[in-house]
Amino acid sequence: MRLPTLHTEEVFDPETHEGTWWLPDAPQRTFRGRLVFDAGLLELAIDDSLFEPTVEPGIYSFEGSFGVWLEVPAVHGLVDDQPVTLLQLGGLSMAMPGAFKVNEEWHAQFAIFGEHLDPDSTFDRIDLTLEHLDEFIGVGPVIPNLSGRDEEIEAVDAVAKRLSVTTGEVIGAGRVEFFVRARFSVANNATTIGNVGQVRFVATEPIALGELFVHAGRLRELVRLSTHCECAITSAYVGPAGRSVGLRVLRPLTSVGRRPCTRGASHNMFFTVRTIPGGSGAFDVWWSLRDRYRRAWSLLTVHDDGRFPNAGERFAAYVRAVEALHYVDFSTPRIAVAEKDERVAEALDALPPHLREWAEPLLTKAYADFFRARLRELIIYLGVVGTRLVGGDIEAFIDAATKTRNEVIHPPPEQRKGLDEIGQIWMGTALYWIAHCYLVVRLGMSPDDLNRRLDRMPGAREVEERMRTNLEPLTARNDQ
Repeated sequence: MRLPTLHTEEVFDPETHEGTWWLPDAPQRTFRGRLVFDAGLLELAIDDSLFEPTVEPGIYSFEGSFGVWLEVPAVHGLVDDQPVTLLQLGGLSMAMPGAFKVNEEWHAQFAIFGEHLDPDSTFDRIDLTLEHLDEFIGVGPVIPNLSGRDEEIEAVDAVAKRLSVTTGEVIGAGRVEFFVRARFSVANNATTIGNVGQVRFVATEPIALGELFVHAGRLRELVRLSTHCECAITSAYVGPAGRSVGLRVLRPLTSVGRRPCTRGASHNMFFTVRTIPGGSGAFDVWWSLRDRYRRAWSLLTVHDDGRFPNAGERFAAYVRAVEALHYVDFSTPRIAVAEKDERVAEALDALPPHLREWAEPLLTKAYADFFRARLRELIIYLGVVGTRLVGGDIEAFIDAATKTRNEVIHPPPEQRKGLDEIGQIWMGTALYWIAHCYLVVRLGMSPDDLNRRLDRMPGAREVEERMRTNLEPLTARNDQ
């Protein structure tokens, strides 16, 4: 038996594919073009017009005028004798009558290599490789300098199969499987054999490609939660419904062009596939949590693939992520409203009687200090975990975070009372850890178990120490 060499190229390098392209309902009219895969981009650039200059109204709602934005269900192509299907394209049609030469750019949502498919094709599975997936699963070591005989490869494959894990169900959606595949490469008449982690989602029933990638995203995001750092899909293969073939898929990714993340070591993860809270039931829980906290998750990960984000922008995103988490589960903090009402009553009592009627509507319209109360409730909810992540002094942390938030979001003209840029970086990092820990607890890990896990995570210990040292000068400055 000879094992196939797995596709292991990472998506971080741009790709360009020269080929011949045509519309599925007009295969006789072909044109040359380049499929470009780059950061946030999957583009077909052609040296012609996708449509004839005169087209009757029909499936594309095209009237034949110049510069019309069109949405095209599919384009077929041939690249290095390999069939390619582009799906869900959009672009400006530059079709012009006469001998005018035009160039067009069409942006696609998906590029499928290996077959020509219909726009309404359905799929029932997807196989993925991800950043940090090997560490998340725990694959075996590389075995170098083998002869490459069939019996050696069969032995390694058997070991890989023993490491395979079928991990759970997502009720009403499908089955999740994390597993290990043997991988080999041949050079200088020697074979190097190792393992590569993969994850598969098998849908309960055939679904559209976009829906399938929503589930793929949930799997990626689960590993992303565990590693609390960037985690890109590095390869994706989909299976057309009812068939065993696997077709490679490209789609626009912001991670293209950046260097692979090196922070996702197993010792710095909240959990692995074998220690995930809730065991096989965790996947159904995560699907629900991800939908529940979609706004907070978006804010928490918005800078994952960003290039050199501003310290204030990153801090503000994590502030809003914490607020979004609290709002979903706790709504309006009652203590903030009570404190505001108490202060309004005290202020009115201190005013002369003839000013109370004038001042009362102004004071009652003032905003309660919701952020302060929200942050306090989340930290208290996390117990010992929350206390350690803020450096031990909850009120000092909340005071510094609130002042810094107000200055970053509403810059004041007067003297600063919040943290400087370095302080914002570490305060934002602490909020980032608080948000991740909250999600891990909601997934099913107890605060005590999480606290023991943080003891072994260098990043958590560094945040704790930074909060102790960064808040001391701020407190001293504000006391002056």
